[in-house]
Amino acid sequence: MLAEAKITGDEIALRMKESVAAEAEIDRTRATFRPVAFRAQILFFTIVDLAVIDPMYQYSLQWFSSLFGGSVDGSQKT
Repeated sequence: MLAEAKITGDEIALRMKESVAAEAEIDRTRATFRPVAFRAQILFFTIVDLAVIDPMYQYSLQWFSSLFGGSVDGSQKT
């Protein structure tokens, strides 16, 4: 039983090391998207607030998604 417990403990320790490495990679990837998310939220809330200026400036989420997608991949979709 002790031998089995040691093998299980070793497997758990290995998986813990792998999960720490995976978590670090996820954190690095997340950090690369942070500036894009910040600018996207500024763009979104600016467009939403345009309706306060004049009701004519009301846009759908679908329109915004198209605008944002076009700005990310470089195409001009409106």
